[in-house]
Amino acid sequence: MTDGLVIEVVYITPDTERVMSVELVADALVQDAIVACGILQAVPELDLETLQVGVYGRPASLSTKLGADDRVEIYRPLVRDPMAARRQRAQSTGQQRPGRRARQARNAALNKPANS
Repeated sequence: MTDGLVIEVVYITPDTERVMSVELVADALVQDAIVACGILQAVPELDLETLQVGVYGRPASLSTKLGADDRVEIYRPLVRDPMAARRQRAQSTGQQRPGRRARQARNAALNKPANS
């Protein structure tokens, strides 16, 4: 049995998915995994100082200690703000949803028995 850690490093773009496994020493940090996997050389636009990273979907820093079988995820910056995109989609439909009271009245009318 080894005292090392097997860590998976993941970086996904719309075009490619990079999943790399590295073996590190027991007290390794997120930064060690990123450097060891070679992603910084393979994708030159990644800058170690500005990377947003996480471990299994939870935000982490480069100095976060890793455990056995952890997965380090390198996040890309958002292209658009999700709230702004949602607002734009809502405005582009041109129709507004009826309010709660209007929906309740419509549903009550639809569920009303025919003989009353």
